[in-house]
Amino acid sequence: MQLFGLDFLQSDAKNLLAFSGGADSSALFFLLQEKQISFDMAIVNYGTRENCADEVAYAQKLAQTYHKQIHVFQAPAIESNFEHNARVIRYRFFKQLSAVHNYTNIIVAHQLNDKLEWFLMQLCKGSGIVSLLGFHGISDFEGIRIVRPLINTSRNEILEYLHQNKIVFFNDVSNDDLQIKRNYFRHKISNDLLLKHRNGILRSFEILYRESKFLESDTTNVKLLENLYIVKRAYNELRDLQNVDFALKRLGYVMSFKQRKEVCKANFSCGVGRNFIIDCNQSLLFIGRNHTNVQKPVPKKFREQCRKNKIPPKIRALLQEAKYNVEEIRNLILDVSLGY
Repeated sequence: MQLFGLDFLQSDAKNLLAFSGGADSSALFFLLQEKQISFDMAIVNYGTRENCADEVAYAQKLAQTYHKQIHVFQAPAIESNFEHNARVIRYRFFKQLSAVHNYTNIIVAHQLNDKLEWFLMQLCKGSGIVSLLGFHGISDFEGIRIVRPLINTSRNEILEYLHQNKIVFFNDVSNDDLQIKRNYFRHKISNDLLLKHRNGILRSFEILYRESKFLESDTTNVKLLENLYIVKRAYNELRDLQNVDFALKRLGYVMSFKQRKEVCKANFSCGVGRNFIIDCNQSLLFIGRNHTNVQKPVPKKFREQCRKNKIPPKIRALLQEAKYNVEEIRNLILDVSLGY
């Protein structure tokens, strides 16, 4: 079975495998072993199912058998929006581990079925090309490189590999609940589509990816802070919206069709979701993410400095929180405006 992105995982790279005990991550564990890729393991116990403890025990047994360092995190109870909040917890854990242990890559087991399911869900929401494509084989998440070696591999290929090699894995019974949107698309649409049209779907994803990179290459998109991007305005509503899409996706958020319309209606000066902000001046778009819903008042002196440097009001609190020097901001804004 061919793995994507092996060049990033070899040589001196320090890798962390996001493990769950499910089919995909269990297969990936042994495929990486076959390729002699070194890696540590991380698993999150959400405590939502009877076999969660067994999955952690299985991960620990694999780590002991194959001499891997393993990191286990006991997640707090998630009261609502489980899939989203579980992802936030998971990636926050990975980021903390990367900072402490200097991991170069986080290896995750997303595969072709996952990518198609996302595509179909976003298609039905009325999303643009950035949101439709979702995750790529190699991507960046807040400065962490994410590698998805199974991105071009179907679930059927993975299951066949597991059965041929008699590899133990756990089934998550919640994946059979058709009340969950992703499961509905999986069982009713995407599985059958991939069985019949795998090669064509792969080619389409490759073409869409190249086209999206072409669009992105025409964007002056600067990361000012960990949670703030600046984009040069195109003075074309569709193009500006595309650029906002790119920046928000890097910040971990995907806009709905309704939100895209609201952003245009607000002339690119509004909030999106709970924690995301879009604002603009005459030449630039600012796209940011609040770390908290509660913003501290911006001191008058700092507010006045921002006004003189044409930093829009909704963004000032982010810069104040980061204790950013206004002179540095002014110089960077000038560079972006001039297209440097």
